[in-house]
Amino acid sequence: MEIVQLIREAISSFLFKVGMGQAYYIESELIYVLIAIILFVGIIFFSNKVGIKFPQGTPQVTLLIGLVVLFAAIRYQPFGGDAQIYCNYVYMDLFGNNIYESTEKYAFNYPPVFLGIIGQFCKFNYEINYPILYTILICAIGFFYSREYKIGLSTTMVLLTSSFLGLRWIFKTGNFLIWELIFLSLALYFSKKNENITLVLLVLLGLQRLWLLTAVIFWYIIAKDKIDYKGLVGSFSALSILALIRFDLLYSYLFQLYEGNTLSSVWNGNANHNSPSLFLNIVDVFNLHNNFKISLLLYCLTVLFFIYKNLVNNIFSNKAHILSQTIFLLIVLNPTFKPYLALLATVALFPLFEIMKKIALNHFFVLYCLFANLFWIIGSIFPMGYPYSVFQIVFLLSAIKVINDTNYYIFDD
Repeated sequence: MEIVQLIREAISSFLFKVGMGQAYYIESELIYVLIAIILFVGIIFFSNKVGIKFPQGTPQVTLLIGLVVLFAAIRYQPFGGDAQIYCNYVYMDLFGNNIYESTEKYAFNYPPVFLGIIGQFCKFNYEINYPILYTILICAIGFFYSREYKIGLSTTMVLLTSSFLGLRWIFKTGNFLIWELIFLSLALYFSKKNENITLVLLVLLGLQRLWLLTAVIFWYIIAKDKIDYKGLVGSFSALSILALIRFDLLYSYLFQLYEGNTLSSVWNGNANHNSPSLFLNIVDVFNLHNNFKISLLLYCLTVLFFIYKNLVNNIFSNKAHILSQTIFLLIVLNPTFKPYLALLATVALFPLFEIMKKIALNHFFVLYCLFANLFWIIGSIFPMGYPYSVFQIVFLLSAIKVINDTNYYIFDD
C-alpha cells in the first residue's frame, strides 16, 4: 500500500507542476539559459528534417501526452482567470458601470459588442463551464475538418488538442476564443467557394482583436478579381452595425486600449511565459522600453510588409491556401501575441494540412504537438525560468519556415 501511495503522490506532484507551471516564474540560472539555447537550436535543426520516419504508435503517444497536459491545466486551482474577469465585467456593466474606465490590473479589452456576446455565455456560468464548451467545440470542428479536408479524425484531434499548446492555454485561462474559432473556420471554408462571403466573415473574425482586421485587406489583395460591390458593402455594413452596438462605449474602449494604464493596454505588455510575443521579446532583448511606441510602429510595418511580399511571391496559387498561410502569419507575428492564440494558428493551417505529404504531416505533429508539450513538461518540472519559455514562440517561428517549404506538399495547383 505504501508503494501505491507513493505512486499516487508522485503522479499528483507531476500533474500539479505541469498544470501550474510555477517553475516558469523562477529567475533562470546561466546553465538553464544555455540549455534553452541548445534546445532552441535543436528545434530549428529538427524542423528541416522532414524525411525522418517515426515509430508506428507516435500519434497515439502524442495525443496521450497532449491530453495529460490539458488535464493538468484544469486539475488544480487557479484556472479560468480570464473567464472570471470577463463575467465580472459583464456583471459590472449590468449595474451601469463604464467598464472601460476600470483601473483594475486586467481590463475588458474587447469592443463593446462583446459585452452582449460574452454576457450570453456568462448566463450559463461560462467561468465554470468553459472547458466543457471548448471540448464540444473542438470535437465539432474536428469532425467537420476531418471531412472537409480529408484528414483522418485521429490526426485532426491530435492537431487541435496538442499543437503549439494552444488548447492548453485556453483551458488554463478561459480566454474567449469561441467567436474567432467559428468565424475563422467559416472564412476558411468559404474561401474555396465565395470570395465575397469570405470577406464579410474575415471582418467578423477581426472584430474581436483589431490586428486580425488586416486579414480583410490581404484577402482583398488575394481575391480582388472575384470580389465585387456585394462583398465590399456587406463588409462595411457588418463592421458598421456591430460598431454601433453600445456605441456610447466605443470611445472609452479605444481610449483604454491605446491610452489606458492596465496590462491590457497596447503599451503595457511584458514578455513572459504568458505573453511570449516576438515583439515583446525584441523589446526586452534590445532594451527598447523607452522607445516602445516607435518600436511597435516599425515592427507592425515590417510584419505587414513581410506578409505582403509573401503574397507576391507565394508558393501557392490556390486562394484558400494563400489565405491559410496569411492568417497563420498574422496570428504568430501579432505584436501582442498570447499563447492561447496558437489554437487559432493551428486552425488556420488546416487547408495546408490537406495537401501535406503524409510523412510531412507526421513530422509536423511530432515537432509541434509532441515536442511542444514535452518542452512544456520539462520547463514545468525543472527551474528553467522565463528565457526557456521563449520556446513557445520559437516553435511558431520555425513553423513559418516549415509551411513555406515546397517539400512539405503535394501540389495539384
